[in-house]
Amino acid sequence: FQAEDGIRDLVRSRGLGDVYKRQIQTMGKSLEVGDFETLQRLGHSMKGSGVSFGFDTMSNIGKSIEQAAKERRIEEIRSSLTELSDYIGRVNVVFVEKGSP
Repeated sequence: FQAEDGIRDLVRSRGLGDVYKRQIQTMGKSLEVGDFETLQRLGHSMKGSGVSFGFDTMSNIGKSIEQAAKERRIEEIRSSLTELSDYIGRVNVVFVEKGSP
């Protein structure tokens, strides 16, 4: 992942991985209680964040969660949350100066 200067500051200040790990925990708790509205909203947010930061995989998984929550497909949501958690655990943000290859 290559970040522009403004995004770089945001990533450093917020601890990007930690933010998404907390969202995944919230989604897991929402699934436990059947809060599909929250799952749909957070899946949509994850989809948008993935697009904004260039994480296509995260965006696709967020889209899957959003759609599965609309249709209350519990097993698909559970599987997507596992996939998302694994993905976030593997993401390594590297900053590259502009003009670098």
